[in-house]
Amino acid sequence: MRNLLPRLLDVLMFGAMTRRNPFCDPQFERLFEASFDETLRRSVGAYLKREGISASRFGRTVLGDPGFVKNGLMKGRPVKLHTADRIRDFMHETPFGPLFGFEIEAFISLTGLKPWSLGEQSVSQPEFVARLRRGASPYLTTLDRVRGWMRTHVRPAERRAIVAAVVEAMALRAAAAPARAPMPVWHGGGAIKDHPKFMDTEEAAAFLELSHRTLERYRITGEGPRFLKIGRWVRYLKSDLVDWLDSRGRISTSDDGSDRGS
Repeated sequence: MRNLLPRLLDVLMFGAMTRRNPFCDPQFERLFEASFDETLRRSVGAYLKREGISASRFGRTVLGDPGFVKNGLMKGRPVKLHTADRIRDFMHETPFGPLFGFEIEAFISLTGLKPWSLGEQSVSQPEFVARLRRGASPYLTTLDRVRGWMRTHVRPAERRAIVAAVVEAMALRAAAAPARAPMPVWHGGGAIKDHPKFMDTEEAAAFLELSHRTLERYRITGEGPRFLKIGRWVRYLKSDLVDWLDSRGRISTSDDGSDRGS
């Protein structure tokens, strides 16, 4: 692993220059710095505010527990890794499990420390890494303790190499993953799936097979489908998208659509 240090550092430097890579974000560049536990609470709070839904509705939809956010998460109760990743996956955010797993494996490979010794020294659990590899779901607070311990037991160059290895591994994982479904749109009693009646810009763009930037430009130029402005939110009706597509139908290259409906 030490012989790979120059190449891994190159990966990190390249990643830092290509900001469109979703895995070269501050969470990866600040390896071990951000608390998983705190990050989850902040991201859920931001999601609720951004989507305009209640904590009880979110908990009921994601976990079947309407009191999870208000009575558990926001009161500081510990959350297990698998639960956190269900929430992160629902919000289309990077899951903690693979990230932590890559951190652990990169740390062990780089330092040569035995897995049992890492578990023993960081959280007094010699079987910690072995259980994690078998699919165990520790509390996020336990993961944060391990990450904090690792942070204090690597030199700066080693730390940068671990970051690079994690970035590369997560990018490869994302490239191999199947395409994700659009994020849910909230309306009435809960999330609406499979091309809902109301769609946000990204969902509408996917439905029309356009980029979201094109749809945003169409809202300015007036070339696109009818949209709804609800406070600061923009939503599209599926029926309006279908009507817009129909209006663009042509029977020949000389047909400009001007006589449609006459």
